[in-house]
Amino acid sequence: MISLSTVKNQVNSLTKGLGLLILLLTFSCKENKAPLIKFIESPIKGDIYEMKVRPKTGDVVDKLLEGKEFYTLYTIDSIGGSDVYFKTIELISSNSSDLAKFKLREDVTYSKVRQLRTKQSLLAMLNEGEILNIERK
Repeated sequence: MISLSTVKNQVNSLTKGLGLLILLLTFSCKENKAPLIKFIESPIKGDIYEMKVRPKTGDVVDKLLEGKEFYTLYTIDSIGGSDVYFKTIELISSNSSDLAKFKLREDVTYSKVRQLRTKQSLLAMLNEGEILNIERK
């Protein structure tokens, strides 16, 4: 039979181990975001943002699309202080792996309406998981 103190010691060891693992994963995620944060803080025209978008109630979308996640690309068109203006491609996908294919297409068209985002809102979007990656050429 196992004593109660042995079980408590094993549970304490396991809890400490899990806590350390969570801490390491959190640190690792922040480290992985560091280059993206630098790109957001110092944007350059032509940067390509891989985005996860969710149509919201009130957007002009089919009700079938509402609440679902889609993936698309934003390209920086211009920068003014802390404001970043994006052109968006007129392609979306339900699969993030399609973004690489979108980048290779030569027939991609961009929306005529530019989207304005502040650097602060882009950092929030990164933390929310809406910005998947940023490519700088």
